[in-house]
Amino acid sequence: MRLLQKFLQKPLSSNVVTKSSGFSPIFFNQVFDDCGLSVGTKQVIEKYKVVAPLNDAVNTIANTVGDLPLVVINKETREISLEHEVLDLLRHPNNEDQPTKNDFMRDLTIWKILEGDSYVDATGDVSKPPLELFILKPQFMNIEVGKFGFAEKYTFDGTNSRTITFFKDFINNTITNIENNQSLLHIKNFQPSGSGNNITGMSEVLPLWFDVEQWEQASTHNLSLLRNGARPSGALKTDSTLTMQQRQDLKMFIDQSYQGASNSGRPLLLEQGLTWQEMSMSAKDMDFVKLKEQSKQSIFESLGVPIELKDGNSTFNNKAEAKLQFYEDTVLPTANMLLDSLNSFLLPRYEDGENIRIVVDLDKVQALSIKREARRKSIDESTSFTLNEKREEQGLEPVAGGNQVFTASGLPIAGDISFAIESDMSKEDIRNNLTKEQYRKYLKGEGETENVINTKLELVYGI
Repeated sequence: MRLLQKFLQKPLSSNVVTKSSGFSPIFFNQVFDDCGLSVGTKQVIEKYKVVAPLNDAVNTIANTVGDLPLVVINKETREISLEHEVLDLLRHPNNEDQPTKNDFMRDLTIWKILEGDSYVDATGDVSKPPLELFILKPQFMNIEVGKFGFAEKYTFDGTNSRTITFFKDFINNTITNIENNQSLLHIKNFQPSGSGNNITGMSEVLPLWFDVEQWEQASTHNLSLLRNGARPSGALKTDSTLTMQQRQDLKMFIDQSYQGASNSGRPLLLEQGLTWQEMSMSAKDMDFVKLKEQSKQSIFESLGVPIELKDGNSTFNNKAEAKLQFYEDTVLPTANMLLDSLNSFLLPRYEDGENIRIVVDLDKVQALSIKREARRKSIDESTSFTLNEKREEQGLEPVAGGNQVFTASGLPIAGDISFAIESDMSKEDIRNNLTKEQYRKYLKGEGETENVINTKLELVYGI
């Protein structure tokens, strides 16, 4: 334990990194490990490019996260603000790959899903607000681990010959390149593989890898059938022996004249002495469309995208409910994880950073309107809230006499109006908030005699 404490207190430098700390250069560019699959980051990216459901599901999540409205909230007063330096930075992170907030949050989400890791490079003096934010592609990031199993050195080797090296400062819990005034944020998913520390996160594509493979293989199978006119394969029979040249000429003739979608159904013209023998094909051989659909559904479900959002036969209500589920189960948890990391990374560099947080403005999210309306209706019909509490829920100003609880029909069920006339509510307030008949029923419920009721009614409403 003392040795570990001594190590953690030792300042990091390039000299210490390469020699004193005893680095073993372990490069974490393998997404899956210890799970029986030999799949690297390059293969994951290639699948994202060519497997339509995977691309669609990932982009749906990422674009939705990118589109979420962000605000700054004061942790003490709960006051919400649309204007702050950190929001300005997120609205325009850089002039290159992510010029807008939507681009930035989208790319951050995509890499988190595909690789299990997202990296943000913040430029500028680390003691001041960042100048720009850049997302670094995980496949170009090499992580070196020290003898204690902790990541100590991050080297980004981009395709444009730009190499940046960041060092982990265990005392301040930061990853920085002091020389170039740059700091690094590493966002990672949970990693169950390996026996050491979680150096990198697990790709979210791993649990659905076989579904991705099935969809691709089914597509390849269907394309092969299409190229062959979706006809059962067969054999050409001849009584004589063909020379090698005759075989090649015949194969070329069939390829050019009878294969492919444009030649589908074309009759086969045979020379004398040649016969065609069809080979049987079961109905299951043509059942790969269902396999593709099942794989697509599994991919969407595994990534948390309701298939109803992509189903043209879904009703409006089904889509609205599915969209609400999508936001609550997938979009908001993903956004909150990313924002938690960004808050810890960015806000300490602002003067008021300890008192604020970047959050999603839930009131501006249209998909959540169903839930908001249901809540407002429930509160409006409730007999546990005062009139002013109900008005506050709707964003309205309180009214005089609004601290009374009424039934759905407008009858008061709590408090003492006769007392309120003397101490809180004026006669005018009662007239404006209760009809004469409502006030009569209330007084009768309070056990007042008919003479007292008539006197009070006359006092408030006149003759």
